[in-house]
Amino acid sequence: EIGGSLSVFDAGAVEVTAENFAVVERMAHLQAGARMLQARPLTGVGAGNFSVAYPDFAVGTWYASRGHAHNYYLHIAAEAGLIGLAAYLALLGSLVLQGINALRTWNGTLPQCIAVGCCGIIAAVAAHNLFENLHVLNMGIQLAGVWAALHAERLEP
Repeated sequence: EIGGSLSVFDAGAVEVTAENFAVVERMAHLQAGARMLQARPLTGVGAGNFSVAYPDFAVGTWYASRGHAHNYYLHIAAEAGLIGLAAYLALLGSLVLQGINALRTWNGTLPQCIAVGCCGIIAAVAAHNLFENLHVLNMGIQLAGVWAALHAERLEP
Protein backbone atom coordinates (compact mmCIF):
# COMPACT_ATOMS: atom_id res chain seq x y z
CA GLU A 1 0.00 0.00 0.00
CA ILE A 2 1.21 3.46 -0.89
CA GLY A 3 0.04 6.22 1.42
CA GLY A 4 -3.42 5.72 2.80
CA SER A 5 -5.42 5.32 -0.39
CA LEU A 6 -3.25 3.84 -3.15
CA SER A 7 -2.33 0.20 -3.40
CA VAL A 8 -0.94 -2.17 -5.99
CA PHE A 9 -3.25 -5.06 -6.81
CA ASP A 10 -3.43 -8.08 -9.07
CA ALA A 11 -5.65 -7.08 -11.98
CA GLY A 12 -6.47 -10.73 -12.58
CA ALA A 13 -7.96 -11.13 -9.11
CA VAL A 14 -10.25 -8.10 -9.11
CA GLU A 15 -13.96 -8.21 -9.85
CA VAL A 16 -14.42 -5.73 -12.68
CA THR A 17 -17.22 -3.20 -12.36
CA ALA A 18 -18.22 -0.14 -14.35
CA GLU A 19 -16.58 1.98 -11.67
CA ASN A 20 -13.18 0.27 -11.68
CA PHE A 21 -12.88 -0.91 -15.30
CA ALA A 22 -10.43 1.78 -16.44
CA VAL A 23 -8.14 1.33 -13.42
CA VAL A 24 -8.14 -2.47 -13.62
CA GLU A 25 -7.56 -2.44 -17.39
CA ARG A 26 -4.58 -0.11 -16.97
CA MET A 27 -3.19 -2.21 -14.13
CA ALA A 28 -3.49 -5.35 -16.28
CA HIS A 29 -1.38 -3.72 -19.01
CA LEU A 30 1.14 -2.46 -16.47
CA GLN A 31 1.42 -5.94 -14.97
CA ALA A 32 1.77 -7.54 -18.41
CA GLY A 33 4.58 -5.09 -19.19
CA ALA A 34 6.27 -5.94 -15.90
CA ARG A 35 5.99 -9.65 -16.73
CA MET A 36 7.61 -9.03 -20.12
CA LEU A 37 10.47 -7.20 -18.42
CA GLN A 38 10.89 -9.99 -15.87
CA ALA A 39 11.01 -12.61 -18.63
CA ARG A 40 13.58 -10.73 -20.73
CA PRO A 41 15.22 -8.09 -18.54
CA LEU A 42 18.14 -7.15 -20.78
CA THR A 43 16.64 -7.07 -24.26
CA GLY A 44 12.87 -7.12 -23.77
CA VAL A 45 10.42 -8.78 -26.14
CA GLY A 46 11.57 -6.74 -29.13
CA ALA A 47 10.87 -3.24 -30.39
CA GLY A 48 7.25 -2.89 -31.42
CA ASN A 49 6.33 -6.31 -30.03
CA PHE A 50 4.28 -5.33 -26.98
CA SER A 51 1.00 -6.37 -28.61
CA VAL A 52 2.56 -9.43 -30.22
CA ALA A 53 3.93 -10.67 -26.89
CA TYR A 54 0.96 -9.51 -24.82
CA PRO A 55 -1.08 -12.77 -24.98
CA ASP A 56 1.83 -14.67 -23.40
CA PHE A 57 1.95 -12.22 -20.49
CA ALA A 58 -1.73 -11.26 -20.16
CA VAL A 59 -3.19 -10.92 -16.69
CA GLY A 60 -6.42 -12.73 -15.88
CA THR A 61 -9.08 -12.26 -18.52
CA TRP A 62 -7.43 -9.16 -19.98
CA TYR A 63 -6.43 -10.92 -23.19
CA ALA A 64 -6.77 -7.96 -25.62
CA SER A 65 -3.79 -5.64 -25.82
CA ARG A 66 -4.35 -1.91 -26.05
CA GLY A 67 -0.91 -1.61 -27.64
CA HIS A 68 1.03 -0.18 -24.72
CA ALA A 69 1.63 -0.51 -21.00
CA HIS A 70 0.12 2.86 -19.97
CA ASN A 71 3.57 3.86 -18.70
CA TYR A 72 6.15 4.59 -21.36
CA TYR A 73 9.14 3.79 -19.17
CA LEU A 74 7.76 0.33 -18.39
CA HIS A 75 6.66 -0.05 -22.02
CA ILE A 76 10.13 0.63 -23.43
CA ALA A 77 11.67 -1.64 -20.78
CA ALA A 78 9.22 -4.41 -21.75
CA GLU A 79 10.04 -4.02 -25.46
CA ALA A 80 13.74 -3.11 -25.35
CA GLY A 81 14.80 -4.32 -21.90
CA LEU A 82 16.87 -2.45 -19.38
CA ILE A 83 19.36 -1.64 -22.13
CA GLY A 84 16.69 0.14 -24.16
CA LEU A 85 15.32 1.89 -21.08
CA ALA A 86 18.81 3.13 -20.21
CA ALA A 87 19.25 4.44 -23.76
CA TYR A 88 15.91 6.28 -23.61
CA LEU A 89 16.72 7.76 -20.20
CA ALA A 90 20.12 8.86 -21.54
CA LEU A 91 18.36 10.57 -24.46
CA LEU A 92 15.91 12.24 -22.10
CA GLY A 93 18.75 13.30 -19.80
CA SER A 94 20.71 14.78 -22.69
CA LEU A 95 17.65 16.77 -23.73
CA VAL A 96 17.24 18.10 -20.20
CA LEU A 97 20.90 19.14 -20.18
CA GLN A 98 20.53 20.74 -23.61
CA GLY A 99 17.47 22.63 -22.37
CA ILE A 100 19.27 23.83 -19.24
CA ASN A 101 22.21 24.92 -21.36
CA ALA A 102 19.86 26.82 -23.66
CA LEU A 103 18.25 28.58 -20.70
CA ARG A 104 21.67 29.67 -19.46
CA THR A 105 23.23 30.75 -22.74
CA TRP A 106 20.54 32.00 -25.11
CA ASN A 107 20.24 35.78 -25.23
CA GLY A 108 17.17 37.79 -26.10
CA THR A 109 13.55 37.50 -25.10
CA LEU A 110 12.36 35.32 -27.98
CA PRO A 111 15.17 32.73 -27.75
CA GLN A 112 14.75 32.49 -23.98
CA CYS A 113 10.98 32.07 -24.35
CA ILE A 114 11.61 29.30 -26.90
CA ALA A 115 14.04 27.63 -24.48
CA VAL A 116 11.51 27.82 -21.62
CA GLY A 117 8.80 26.41 -23.89
CA CYS A 118 11.03 23.56 -25.04
CA CYS A 119 11.97 22.68 -21.46
CA GLY A 120 8.30 22.78 -20.46
CA ILE A 121 7.32 20.45 -23.29
CA ILE A 122 10.07 17.98 -22.43
CA ALA A 123 9.08 18.03 -18.73
CA ALA A 124 5.38 17.61 -19.55
CA VAL A 125 6.00 14.66 -21.87
CA ALA A 126 8.38 13.02 -19.39
CA ALA A 127 5.83 13.35 -16.58
CA HIS A 128 2.84 12.34 -18.69
CA ASN A 129 4.69 9.23 -19.86
CA LEU A 130 4.40 7.91 -16.30
CA PHE A 131 0.69 7.39 -16.99
CA GLU A 132 0.45 6.99 -20.76
CA ASN A 133 2.46 6.32 -23.89
CA LEU A 134 2.44 9.62 -25.74
CA HIS A 135 4.77 8.23 -28.37
CA VAL A 136 1.88 6.29 -29.94
CA LEU A 137 0.25 9.62 -30.79
CA ASN A 138 2.99 10.71 -33.21
CA MET A 139 4.52 12.70 -30.38
CA GLY A 140 7.94 11.93 -31.86
CA ILE A 141 7.24 14.39 -34.68
CA GLN A 142 6.43 17.21 -32.26
CA LEU A 143 9.37 16.34 -30.01
CA ALA A 144 11.71 16.33 -33.00
CA GLY A 145 10.62 19.91 -33.66
CA VAL A 146 11.27 20.87 -30.04
CA TRP A 147 14.69 19.22 -30.08
CA ALA A 148 15.52 20.90 -33.38
CA ALA A 149 14.53 24.27 -31.88
CA LEU A 150 16.87 23.65 -28.95
CA HIS A 151 19.68 22.82 -31.36
CA ALA A 152 18.95 25.53 -33.95
CA GLU A 153 19.93 28.42 -31.70
CA ARG A 154 23.46 27.02 -31.45
CA LEU A 155 23.74 27.13 -35.24
CA GLU A 156 23.06 30.87 -35.40
CA PRO A 157 26.21 33.01 -35.87
